[in-house]
Amino acid sequence: MPDPARFPHAKSLAASLLAAAKQLDLTISEQCKAHAFPGSAEYHAAGVKDALRKAELLLAKDHYKLCFAGGFSAGKSTVINALVGVPDLLPTAAGECTLSITILTGPFGGRELVRVKYFPRDVAIRQVVFHQKRYRNAFKQFDAKARGASSEQLLGIIRETIAWMSKAHQDESLPEALRKEFDKGKAAKYVSELEEFLHYIDKYAGRCGTIIEDELKNAHIYLTYDQHQGGLGHLFMIDQVFIHKRHELFEEKNIQIVDLPGIDSTNAYARQVTLDYLTEADLVVNVLPPQGFTMSYIDIINEMSEANRGNIANKMFYIINRFDANEEKNFTKQELESLLRDQIAAEIDKNGLNSRNLYATVALFDIHRLRGNQQAYDALMASCASKLRMMGNHVDQPWRKIAEDALTGRGISVVREAILKYLQEQLAFERLRDIRINCQVALDAAHMLLARNDQLLQQAKSRKTSAIGEMRDFIIKTQQAFEVNLVGLANALPAMIGQAVQSQLKPAVANLIGNIKKIPMADPAKQIAFTGSAAKLQTPAGIKQHWIDYCKQFISDKFVELTSQTIVGNVQALIDQQVKQSKVDVILDQIGACSSKDLTGPLRTAIATARQNVAVLTRLRADEETWTLRSTPIHPQGFEPAWTPAIEEAFKNDLIATFTKHFQASCDRLAATLGNYYKAVITALIADFKSHADDLESAIKNTPDLDLPVHLLEGGQPDPEEAKRKQLLIIDQQWAAAKAKSDELAPLLAG
Repeated sequence: MPDPARFPHAKSLAASLLAAAKQLDLTISEQCKAHAFPGSAEYHAAGVKDALRKAELLLAKDHYKLCFAGGFSAGKSTVINALVGVPDLLPTAAGECTLSITILTGPFGGRELVRVKYFPRDVAIRQVVFHQKRYRNAFKQFDAKARGASSEQLLGIIRETIAWMSKAHQDESLPEALRKEFDKGKAAKYVSELEEFLHYIDKYAGRCGTIIEDELKNAHIYLTYDQHQGGLGHLFMIDQVFIHKRHELFEEKNIQIVDLPGIDSTNAYARQVTLDYLTEADLVVNVLPPQGFTMSYIDIINEMSEANRGNIANKMFYIINRFDANEEKNFTKQELESLLRDQIAAEIDKNGLNSRNLYATVALFDIHRLRGNQQAYDALMASCASKLRMMGNHVDQPWRKIAEDALTGRGISVVREAILKYLQEQLAFERLRDIRINCQVALDAAHMLLARNDQLLQQAKSRKTSAIGEMRDFIIKTQQAFEVNLVGLANALPAMIGQAVQSQLKPAVANLIGNIKKIPMADPAKQIAFTGSAAKLQTPAGIKQHWIDYCKQFISDKFVELTSQTIVGNVQALIDQQVKQSKVDVILDQIGACSSKDLTGPLRTAIATARQNVAVLTRLRADEETWTLRSTPIHPQGFEPAWTPAIEEAFKNDLIATFTKHFQASCDRLAATLGNYYKAVITALIADFKSHADDLESAIKNTPDLDLPVHLLEGGQPDPEEAKRKQLLIIDQQWAAAKAKSDELAPLLAG
């Protein structure tokens, strides 16, 4: 951890670096308009202005966004109440307590109050019909009618759905699974919720699309079930709730706490909004149930890792709340270490995150203490003491400390201290690191531009070299000619691969998957013709399973082939093109012919290796995208007594949707990774070429009166005008000054 005493100087230096990087960008932008500098297009494509804008925002940022995530009933609200030290700040009822984003922050206009942001009427209605997973299978019965329907028409569909749900459990024409899903008890509950929604969407029509204010004591009305407002009906209308309260964390520490809907929310929109907030958060506290991770937690960690490209390890904390809820028998050395180390910590580390940020709490210790409920506090302490005795002195660190902190009531204070330390110390330096990283984008782009114009820059510096110096200069320039062309390609490849994936691979994959429509699936002869065998059982389930298994393998194989066909040849051709454009092959041929030395053989071998690596890596990476699909069993849903055209049509649509979603996502991941793979291949090719510099130098030295083909590097063109040389010199000087500031800042941020 860097020394906090160095922070003021580091921040001042970061501001100075940002100013220097902005001035450098301004100079380059102006001069690229006035002069045709090679590399100017790559400079502007490097995203310099966006990077510097991010650096500006980071430098100006003086508050922290602390997000709490977790499943329903995991105890997020209880943990927040304990951390803040206000036991009833947020309601803590079981079940879907918080459906909206809840933001806790300082006073609003000097006042403590609650502000509630309601969805626009149209959005609220569509949320219920299209995004509430709890009703999705019911509304699915009316999807055809709902498509393109107006808000008022959707209200009519909600009423029809209510009537359908009320009778679904008695409808023998429905699949058994659907009848069970909407059994009498659950249907009555859902009907009540939707009727409440219809009631409040009219009663509170004036609130739709607005923000209302209310007293802080009424916050629970907008966050959980209420005896006056009813169940979920009213909550479905609410987008965000802002709780404005006087508190040291909000006013002095500049911390904004965000309580997010459960990651196992039945609302697809709420889940996406949750993911967006987690991506933007300065610190994410994941509140886990006593038994650790569920699939919902693992899913959203995977989603966050993908969205953040691995930059979230330090900003993810994990709190196992209600730790005392584990049975006493689970506090033996074997059971406790299995839970903390082998299940929870291992899952965290497996996702590239940081298991050192794992804590355990019993938040009720703090809640009982804050409420002055001594009897409940003592009873809880006695229960936890028994579990401490079960642990004895046998549990290894750090698992012992995690458990002891929770069971002795220290858990919340330990977490509070860790949060403040991270936000006010570690994160402060991380922001400066991010400022430096974003400024480095400008420095790297400027360095690339200078490299592309190195010959002109050297002329501006009026360097005089000896004969040996000229030879070395020629070798360096030959290497630079090769490197600049290949580096330019490497930098451009990610965007080019992304375009190729979008314009060629995705349509080809979509067309491949769409061909499922043309297959007559129920005909045994056709089954054999297409797949080589017939379904084991000529029942709807058997036919479906047969085609699922076949399509998994067939489409996976074709996906790998399409990826190679779409990308490999183009990338190989671009490598050949850039090598040719660098003219190093011609230079080596000429010098080799004069020196009777084979200089081009190693280059051809290196290029052949690069071409082969492109092909192999592409195929392997595409094949990786099919592993999960190939190995994961997929079984058909539902039960149909006989195969019908309608069943076949629906099944084909489901297959197409499933494979389209999987492989379109695979295409996106390929677009994001293949460019980097090819960069590594090109970097290896450049390094291989450089490794033969001694052979080139030896050939030149041992060939008397060799006329160096400098014209091939310089193109035989007249020198650029003086103004162009001078501007390059200014850019070089500004770049050197900014780089010096970056180098000075780096050790201050280390630790």
